[in-house]
Amino acid sequence: MGIKIEEATEQQYIEVNRLVRQGHDDHVKGDGTVFRQVESVMPEEYYMELLEQERSTVLIAREEIKVIGFAVVSIEDSPKFPSLVHRRFAYIHDFGVDQSEKRKGIGSLLFEACLKWAKGMHVDEVELNVWEFNEEAIAFYKKQNMKTVSRKMRMAIQ
Repeated sequence: MGIKIEEATEQQYIEVNRLVRQGHDDHVKGDGTVFRQVESVMPEEYYMELLEQERSTVLIAREEIKVIGFAVVSIEDSPKFPSLVHRRFAYIHDFGVDQSEKRKGIGSLLFEACLKWAKGMHVDEVELNVWEFNEEAIAFYKKQNMKTVSRKMRMAIQ
């Protein structure tokens, strides 16, 4: 049986959270000054709100009944400042594929589903944030033709 991409259900929270945790564990290793180890990374209340709100969704990739990938996507608006062009765009808040299922094209299928969902919401751009230490994700998003448009920087004050 093939991979099916669909909107998540309330009953899939635990499976989605398992995948969120995999990515979060990598983030803890990548930058322990920002991310810390916790039991449940995505609060259940937040997950349910994503499913209920019209401007957001959780997409999943599944093989038979096993969830093997997920994406959290919402529609956002730029601030209404006179100095900015008003923009409405899709924002991918979180995205991941089960570590045991990577490099099988699942991420590309899921990313394409994000774009399809965004088009259905009548937007023509998608944005996301990716941490510099996450070289695997950066390479994946570049392969999807995403471009870096800004850079967030920080320094510790001694």
